[in-house]
Amino acid sequence: MKKRLIAVLPVALLASCANYSEPYSLVGAQKWNMANPNTFNVSLSQIDGSSPLNQPAKITPGKHTLTVNLGNSMTSVTMDFKPCTQYWIVGERLDPAGQNLVVKVDNTEPIPNCKMPAAK
Repeated sequence: MKKRLIAVLPVALLASCANYSEPYSLVGAQKWNMANPNTFNVSLSQIDGSSPLNQPAKITPGKHTLTVNLGNSMTSVTMDFKPCTQYWIVGERLDPAGQNLVVKVDNTEPIPNCKMPAAK
């Protein structure tokens, strides 16, 4: 069993580094900025009406509607995703009581080996 796992591991690692022919974006729900006490982790429930199988989820660049679980409530937000960029979203409390909550981008980073679209 261990030999089979060892044989599969290099293939899985190579597949995770694969170049895609079309530019893409990634979106996931994870807090990066620990210095902001008003932000918190959320759950990404749907992207354009479908549940993501993995996070971060691979999506086409452009506008997408995200359905996000903010703890006690669900909300939908439309966001514009740039090609070859990974997005991490969080919830943010806008008031001390936590009654006013929004979804925002906590961090972005370039996706390694992602091919940017040709300039027009």
